[in-house]
Amino acid sequence: MGRNNRAVGGAVWAPANSLQRRSGRVDTLEAASRYLDEIMADSGLPTAPSRKMAYLANAPKMVDALIEEGMAWRVDPQPDYLDSPHASAGRDLDAELFDTRKLGRWRETMRRAPSPFAFMLRDIPSLGRGRSGAASIATILRIMARQFIATALGKDPVGCGASLAAQLMSLAQRRSVDVRLNSPLQSIVMSDGRASGVIVLSNGKPKRIKATGGILLAGGGFAHGDFRQKHQGVDGRLSSASPDDTGDLVKMATDIGAMTALLEQAWWATSFLYPGNVPGFFQWERALPFSLVVDSRGRRFADESGDYDSFAKAMIRNNLKTAWLILDSRHRSRYTFGGMRPGNTPQAMFDSGFFLKADSIDTTRPAVRHRRLGIEGHH
Repeated sequence: MGRNNRAVGGAVWAPANSLQRRSGRVDTLEAASRYLDEIMADSGLPTAPSRKMAYLANAPKMVDALIEEGMAWRVDPQPDYLDSPHASAGRDLDAELFDTRKLGRWRETMRRAPSPFAFMLRDIPSLGRGRSGAASIATILRIMARQFIATALGKDPVGCGASLAAQLMSLAQRRSVDVRLNSPLQSIVMSDGRASGVIVLSNGKPKRIKATGGILLAGGGFAHGDFRQKHQGVDGRLSSASPDDTGDLVKMATDIGAMTALLEQAWWATSFLYPGNVPGFFQWERALPFSLVVDSRGRRFADESGDYDSFAKAMIRNNLKTAWLILDSRHRSRYTFGGMRPGNTPQAMFDSGFFLKADSIDTTRPAVRHRRLGIEGHH
């Protein structure tokens, strides 16, 4: 349970929602619509004004409906990613911490992010800044203390995307929704030109499930595999998305004539390839002081503090599949790097060639053999 949500922020973008209003932030659907017009290119039907307004009008209703069912969110104070006259703060909703022990037996089905502490979206900037200032140190100590208390009380909290997935599962169980895990979809059953059911693999045997109302295909995108290679020219090897995000449902939908669009687009980001060929999401490490990113010829090609989608697209525009992150020693002494604490870089990271260390950039050049920063994307 959780798939990609286990390791992502899990923010819900819902402008002019009720929680935003209660927090004292003024927003309107009209302002949000203008924001989308300013940042989105015209792609025909997928970006038609009627579709954008349908999303904007129904997102706040969805938020209220889920809150009524028991979903717990908090307004994320971060502003919209892209600069625009109609950008605003507070449109993102941040899932509150959730005690997974409330799930009972379903807790064991959760896919968990490899983090010893539960934190929320609002905590991430301070976590990245490590021990560079009093505010970030205070946030880290608060997170550690909160985790210690929760563990002492027998709780198992999760935050961000993991909380979103866990809360939705809790609501589903409260509503007695029939949830079937380990039941991969094999095919969509068509009758007289309409989808009338599905065939899943249950306990190794095909099982047909009849659809009385309709079928909603919500199986994610295609971060890995041949489908990704076909539509985006990359195989997803560096993607930190779930390995089973291979686009099976998108292919099935295409096979029965369903309309698809923007298959060449992705939520682009950059990844590190850690020792053991393990990809990891890469964001704040390049955006903090005492660092810069260069290509194989030592040239900067983008603003390191930009959002992950814009930065990755800059790599694409420059035909770069890999690049170098150069750090001053002050970076490692002050800031968090991946899961490594400030000032604590395991020797194995040097032995593997992930990190190269030298007194200057010039003396580093002869040792450069491995390229560790690459491009990924999630459709």
